[in-house]
Amino acid sequence: MAENLDFTRSVNVNIKLAEDRIFDAILDFSRSDDGEVDFSGKTIKMDIYKHRESTPVYTLTSETEITILTNRLTFDIILDDLELRTYKYRLYNDTDKIAIAWGNIKIEWG
Repeated sequence: MAENLDFTRSVNVNIKLAEDRIFDAILDFSRSDDGEVDFSGKTIKMDIYKHRESTPVYTLTSETEITILTNRLTFDIILDDLELRTYKYRLYNDTDKIAIAWGNIKIEWG
């Protein structure tokens, strides 16, 4: 589980997935102060939880399920073990321990 993350620049983003659980999102990130966002060379992770602070049911990483292109993160996975319900997630730069986004992932009828 990601601990000691800096959440000062993270954003709350809720995600909805249809019952097929295909997570093929493309997320582009920018900063409000026009500073550059560059995830290149970083390990990016997304932990998905049933409840806040519980053990993750999934951990996606930039080494397998997340592709990095500077400030763009592309996901390509089927989350087939998830039930129809709402989960919590944290997306973060594990290299620098900086949170990128957090919120809910809701799996619902498609």
